[in-house]
Amino acid sequence: MLKTSVMARGIRHLTDARYFSAWQVDWLGFDLTSDGLDLLSLEEVKQIREWIEGPEIIGELDFIDLDKSIQTMDYLDLENILSAMHTPREYLTNLGKRTLFQEIVVKKNQSADEIEKQMEFYHKEVDYFLLDFQKNDIGWREVKENNRLDFNHIKQLCKNNRVFIDLNFSTGNIQSVLDELKPYGITLKGGLEEKTGYKSFEELDELLALIED
Repeated sequence: MLKTSVMARGIRHLTDARYFSAWQVDWLGFDLTSDGLDLLSLEEVKQIREWIEGPEIIGELDFIDLDKSIQTMDYLDLENILSAMHTPREYLTNLGKRTLFQEIVVKKNQSADEIEKQMEFYHKEVDYFLLDFQKNDIGWREVKENNRLDFNHIKQLCKNNRVFIDLNFSTGNIQSVLDELKPYGITLKGGLEEKTGYKSFEELDELLALIED
């Protein structure tokens, strides 16, 4: 059992899905945007889901086309959705009784006040927030030392909301993130296989072993 909730994002094949399931992560995320579906079709996602027991399945959607997104959710019978940055709020009110995650991609030199305003904007519609520091290459040291970002304010946001942190985790920083930010959870990422059915998980094994209870 892990000390914190873990969402494995970017699942592209059964090898990753089985690996993270064996570690008993809480969530498996599939990229269902047009870019993601170029790598893994809806039918393949459906097949992988049938092989997996344990983690909840999350569909990552950009909602560029609301009707198409709803068709995707219905086809996969998705109960959990991670909506992309800037998804119109009114779209989220029409998704029924689904569990909603809202992604907030943190920009360099963005203030915690600005992040809080984004969270407040979506607060009534969503259940969890995902603060993504990785897309703009913001490392743990910068999170802590950037005065504009205001580390103490970020800590408060994690205290007041159910927040997942997406960061370039390493064996040298993962425990510090958990101890100092105390987020609801963290995200880890899947990746390409070295060959069909085979992939080295050495680095992920080391990370997950550090947060094993």
